[in-house]
Amino acid sequence: MLFIVGINFGLRVSDLRTLRFSHLINDDQVFRDTFAILEKKTKNTRRVQKNRYITINTAVIEAVTLYLENTPNVKLSDYLFRSESNNGSNKNNPIHRASIDTILKSIAKDLGLGNRMATHSLRKTFAYHQMVMSNNDPRKLLLLQKMFGHSTAAQTLDYIGITEEEIEEAYRNLNLGSLT
Repeated sequence: MLFIVGINFGLRVSDLRTLRFSHLINDDQVFRDTFAILEKKTKNTRRVQKNRYITINTAVIEAVTLYLENTPNVKLSDYLFRSESNNGSNKNNPIHRASIDTILKSIAKDLGLGNRMATHSLRKTFAYHQMVMSNNDPRKLLLLQKMFGHSTAAQTLDYIGITEEEIEEAYRNLNLGSLT
């Protein structure tokens, strides 16, 4: 659920870890369409505090539903990602950032992924796939820039990351002056 929610919401881990089921689900047990979040990192740096509105998609609904079906006694006030050190107690504290980092690194190792995985990988995956799905539409880049609060589109491009394979493909596909 952590991975699915993380790559579909594009939030920083500081905001992701503090989400509660009540952000996603109404009191009548129906999933919301959207919810507002005042992002932790930017709430004190902006002159005008502004909520970011997150749309809840099918993948998130499926992941959360699966979790709820297999986890008894969950309340709407509970954090989506509770600290494991709270098992067996009545405390409701969010998982620590370092624990999320450990979980992601462990998954990457178990799956044999050769790349580095960290808490920010979820947010970067969100941005990368937004660009890929748009066929690198410049309008999508500007949308991501606005969503992430970046000052320039170049900052957003650096953030998404360009792979060595993409650079090689750019050279390979150019073929200026080729007969074929």
